[in-house]
Amino acid sequence: MKAHELQALRRLLFLTTSEAARWLAADAERPRGVEERTWNRWEAGARPVPDNVAAAALDLVAWRAAQLARLTADMQASAARPYPLPWVDDADDWPTRNRAHWRAHQSACAAVLALAGPDQAELAAGAPPPRGIGEMAAIAPGAPTPGA
Repeated sequence: MKAHELQALRRLLFLTTSEAARWLAADAERPRGVEERTWNRWEAGARPVPDNVAAAALDLVAWRAAQLARLTADMQASAARPYPLPWVDDADDWPTRNRAHWRAHQSACAAVLALAGPDQAELAAGAPPPRGIGEMAAIAPGAPTPGA
């Protein structure tokens, strides 16, 4: 993966460089990820992007795509307009330990909102967490599952 591709995916997923360094770079050798400056070196092209980091980013993008499809299907099946997209403000309120999924969910909600428009969808802060998040974790088995 190229440096600018890593940066583009991080931004798509609503991750800060600090979050990406902790959550996407976490593995058996580095369960807490890497330092933010290491991530910045990858994005700047000063160091090659490790294969496991590229794989984790792509896994999370796939999880986001599945979440986007699920949110869109739920909205289309509902008569409610504007449809309340379940927006979770704080990582501590996310129903699983995978904080990277929390950010990817925010990204998917924003995409649905942008594509559907304000007459069709709205962000519903404090709404119940999205259905099926536990099952959704299985879509990206390589995705990180660290805590905060």
